[in-house]
Amino acid sequence: MTATITGGGGVNYALDPAQAALASAALTAAAGGMTVNTLKSLGASPTPGDYNVYNIYNYSSFQTNTLDPGGQAFVLLGVNDETVIGHTGTELLVGNQGNDTINAAGGSGTVITGDGKGPAPGNTIDLNNPGVAGGSLVIDSGTGADTVNMWGGAITVSAAPGGSVTVDALSGTNSITGNAFINLTTGATAIVSGNDTISFSGGSDTVVESGTATVTGGGGVVTVAAGAGANSVAAGTGSSTLLGGSGADTFMSGAGISSMVGGTSSNLFIGQTGMDTMMGAGTSDEFSFASTQAGGTHTIENFMAGNNLNLVGYTNAELNIAYSGPNSIVTNTLDTTSITVVGYHVTLGDITH
Repeated sequence: MTATITGGGGVNYALDPAQAALASAALTAAAGGMTVNTLKSLGASPTPGDYNVYNIYNYSSFQTNTLDPGGQAFVLLGVNDETVIGHTGTELLVGNQGNDTINAAGGSGTVITGDGKGPAPGNTIDLNNPGVAGGSLVIDSGTGADTVNMWGGAITVSAAPGGSVTVDALSGTNSITGNAFINLTTGATAIVSGNDTISFSGGSDTVVESGTATVTGGGGVVTVAAGAGANSVAAGTGSSTLLGGSGADTFMSGAGISSMVGGTSSNLFIGQTGMDTMMGAGTSDEFSFASTQAGGTHTIENFMAGNNLNLVGYTNAELNIAYSGPNSIVTNTLDTTSITVVGYHVTLGDITH
């Protein structure tokens, strides 16, 4: 497919029509009013002049391709599995129909991948080299399953219908916008906006989510701050702090120690086998405990009339409700689950099954 760039000639893309349109739009925007120098081999030197010449490598090979410091774009052709290394400046890196490895090398700009030619891992995009923070990238992915590796930096991701993007946040502070499957490694921090699925490793991780997310905790220290979307957050075996936002959030404690604070909308708290504190935020919150996840020690704060204490698998005859000052302690005759409701006298009218 051939795209005409303002001030220059044609560039051929071995991409599907949708991806070629994205590449054309990006190139047109970047090259508007410039002279275009299309380079057909790695040995061709870019024309000097960062501000008036747009040097585009238009190339296919079975080798590693490095964007010259004077080049602004690298467009891969064909279906070979290629490797492209960018530079620290502003850049446009366009993949082909193979399973490419694209290293932005700390630069900022746009990466456009092709569809790839098979199942995962598909294309791999590195913001930089391991342990070194990347720049700020817009990543347009095709219909394949692509992986983005981050050690810090910022990305905005989008995938074509049927495609997916997995982001591995490996260290540092990572800003991720768009819909992605996000994996956090020990010590990583993610600031996230999108409809995401987020998983933790066994280390200490932090997520600030302003979109809608499904979050699964790991074995380490986990902090999750939810945003305006409807988030589902499950703690793991470690210590977790889960903070609700303005959306309708679901919090599930794990086998470790959890602190869950509801947001301004309706919240669902689900107790598991660990030790947790649940703080409600309004009259439409629900606190749920099941006999199949027995043995936990739970504390509920800010329970109020209109809230629901849902005890699944228990009957009223099996429950014991004791009062200690203003607090209620709910136990049962089946297992060792203990629920303390602070500052509220629970009655059978507050309980459903």
